[in-house]
Amino acid sequence: MRLSLDVIRDELKRQFDFADPASEIPYAMELRAAAVLTSEPPEPHTLYVAEARRLPVHWKFSGHVSLLVVGRVEVAYFRGCPVDYLCILDNRFFLVLNAVLDIFRRYGSFSDTLKNRLIQGVAPDALCKYISEILDVPFVVFDLSLRLLYISPDAMGLLEWDQDSYSGLRLLPTEFFNQLNLVYQKTEENHVGDAVLLKDDRLSFNLITTYSRKNNYNILAFETEKELDRRALAIVGYVNVFLVSAFGQVAHSQEAPALSSLVLSLLEGNKLSSVEMRNQLDAVGWKPEDNCCCIVLKKQENARPMKDIHTFCQKLENQFAACVAAPFKNRIVAVINLDKSECPFFDISRRIAFLLRDGLLRAGISFKYWSFETTPIYYQQAEYAHEMGRLYAPDSWCYHFKDYALYYLLHYGSGKIPPRHLCHPGLVNLYTYDQKNGTELLHTLEVYVQCNCNAVAASDALYIHRNTFYQRLNKIQKIENLDLENSDERLYILMSTKMISMYYYELQNGYMFPRE
Repeated sequence: MRLSLDVIRDELKRQFDFADPASEIPYAMELRAAAVLTSEPPEPHTLYVAEARRLPVHWKFSGHVSLLVVGRVEVAYFRGCPVDYLCILDNRFFLVLNAVLDIFRRYGSFSDTLKNRLIQGVAPDALCKYISEILDVPFVVFDLSLRLLYISPDAMGLLEWDQDSYSGLRLLPTEFFNQLNLVYQKTEENHVGDAVLLKDDRLSFNLITTYSRKNNYNILAFETEKELDRRALAIVGYVNVFLVSAFGQVAHSQEAPALSSLVLSLLEGNKLSSVEMRNQLDAVGWKPEDNCCCIVLKKQENARPMKDIHTFCQKLENQFAACVAAPFKNRIVAVINLDKSECPFFDISRRIAFLLRDGLLRAGISFKYWSFETTPIYYQQAEYAHEMGRLYAPDSWCYHFKDYALYYLLHYGSGKIPPRHLCHPGLVNLYTYDQKNGTELLHTLEVYVQCNCNAVAASDALYIHRNTFYQRLNKIQKIENLDLENSDERLYILMSTKMISMYYYELQNGYMFPRE
């Protein structure tokens, strides 16, 4: 843990008196160690301790120095020099030096203990308890849903906590949180990392908080009997990353079983209401409308059965920030939340390449989809991608349904997978763009393909100027990079446009498709 001069001052003021720094305000941050000032050039991240009576007549160092002066020094002595300093009104040099060295030793030990406990997988509550003992002020940790995940005993009676009816956990009072949010937005300084000290009449207490909407887990440290200072601010700012990691590990370990049960239930044909599904997804931070992708992994022919299938599930989950994988009918089925994983769809094959090679596996990958309840349909896509891929590209390891959708249509038609889920994904993107922007890009592409990619004939058929047509075509290629030189791609696009027209015509005329 790196310290600042402010933290050193707050620690030492219990033993020593400080001179008024007048206009000099210590800014030194990122201090790693302490040493006695000598004639050697100073290091930027070291706090030097010097006796005032042994300082040279004129300051001789040109680089920046963080300095603790033992004894009184003239205010003008450091004027114009790149020095951040504190002046202790005491002549016991070695007593001060030992106190400073002890501060760095204690904070170094605190940092090492935190790291070791996190590596050892200590429970978040135990980690919070240790931090609470060091911090020595009322202290709570809450998530973005305002649920209290840890509360120190001395913080119990500070507020009238609300109750979450779903989880049974205490909640931050809504009124208190609204005030906290308002005060935080007006704060522009006094930050140490994500931590900030808030002193405002609108709050029930002066407090330190890490609330910034960037982390899933946040800290509140309340000022009651003990005044909050820069020392407490530095500790909260430092430990925040450890608590985020500790609670995040627990959430990830709990996420997979809950989600795997939901996915397997859907694949087995069980129907859940939209409310039930949303509640289960909310519990792990997912949303029903998140962009997802389904993967099916199977052993190669003549390979041994997967006795270590659960290990492969864990390895697959580790490749993505938000993924659930589970055994299903002698294969592995995985659903990746592309939004939460921040993983581009095209990058999936690369991420799982080594896993496929090491496990002698082949993978089928579905289209991207944005309705979790349709997971079974996209599971079928991944299955058929695997089947068509093995047939037409037996030497490959990974098969995307988008590359074999045309082969699937030629083999099976739309009898097994509903038509709207078989359309070229690029056309779905164009349709969505048209609906949002009032354009006609999808119709333009359809006419262009029907005219055998002849721009003159297409512009005449659309009754638009040729330049306008080329502008639309460029816009289409920016939204979805289509390979219109490929005859199979053009055939798939043409069939998809027909399926889109058929689907919406029959839907508007009361035709009921088989249940999906």
